[in-house]
Amino acid sequence: MQLRFKEAGKTKQFDTLKPWLVDETENLSQADAADALGSVKVAIHRLRGDFRNAVETEIFNTLPHDDDLADEMRYLNEALSWNPNHG
Repeated sequence: MQLRFKEAGKTKQFDTLKPWLVDETENLSQADAADALGSVKVAIHRLRGDFRNAVETEIFNTLPHDDDLADEMRYLNEALSWNPNHG
């Protein structure tokens, strides 16, 4: 994904928005990102959509049946949201 941004000449945009992909925005504000980039909400929305599509494509390529993608995505979301401190 980072390569796509680099090829499009948007390395600064990717580097600025990456924390919103991995939920590491504790010390960041969208206002600061907007100052650096312009319209940050739209950019974050597009980045997340592109990321979701990239993940779905990778998972789809590992599945024996097309109809398993929704189940695999549900499982991935559950695994990523699992918190050992909350059961």
